[in-house]
Amino acid sequence: MKKGKLFILSGPSGVGKDTLIYKVLPRIKKIKKITTATSRPPRKGEKNGIHYHFYSPYQFKENIKNNFFIEYVIAHGKKNKPDYYGTPLFEFEPLKNGIHLIINMEVKGAETLKKKFPRATRIFILPDNLEQLKKQLTQRGKENQARIKTRLQRARYEIGKAKLYDHIIINHYKRPEKASDELYKLLKRLTGE
Repeated sequence: MKKGKLFILSGPSGVGKDTLIYKVLPRIKKIKKITTATSRPPRKGEKNGIHYHFYSPYQFKENIKNNFFIEYVIAHGKKNKPDYYGTPLFEFEPLKNGIHLIINMEVKGAETLKKKFPRATRIFILPDNLEQLKKQLTQRGKENQARIKTRLQRARYEIGKAKLYDHIIINHYKRPEKASDELYKLLKRLTGE
C-alpha cells in the first residue's frame, strides 16, 4: 500500500487556517486533519479529541518525559503560566495506511516536523494585509489589545518565514472562497485523489 502524504499548513494567528482546512477536508478522499495537544483548558465549544487533545500541565509534562510527542513547544499563556502545545505520535499512524494528513502548525513546530518528515509539503497562508489581520483578531473578541499587539508582532516574524515554504496561498478576507479553492486544487493535485 502506498504511504499517505503529510501537509503542514502555517500562517499567522487569525489568518483562517482552520477554516480553510475544514472547507477542504470534505472535498478530498483519504485526508484527515491531525489533532494536536495542549495543556490549556478548552475554550467554549471546544471538544477533546476534535479541536485538541486536552491534557493538564502535569499530564503534558509526563507525556514529554515518555516521548509521547513528535514535537512540542512552550507558549506564553494567560497570567504568565506557560501553555504547552504538541503533536502526539499516534496521530501519524494513518500515513502507514495510505491516508493523507494535514496539520495546522506554527512556524517553529513546522520546521521541527519538516526535519522529521523531509518529504512533507509546507503550505503558508498569508493574509492579504496586516490591517485586515488586526481587524480579524479584534473581532474574535478573545484577546485584549496587548495580546493582539503581540500576535501582530509574531505575525510579522512568521510572514518573514513564508518564503521557506513550498507553496503560498493568500487568504483574501473579502473572497475567502478563493483561498479554499486554491488549497483544494493544490491538495487534489499533490494527493492524486
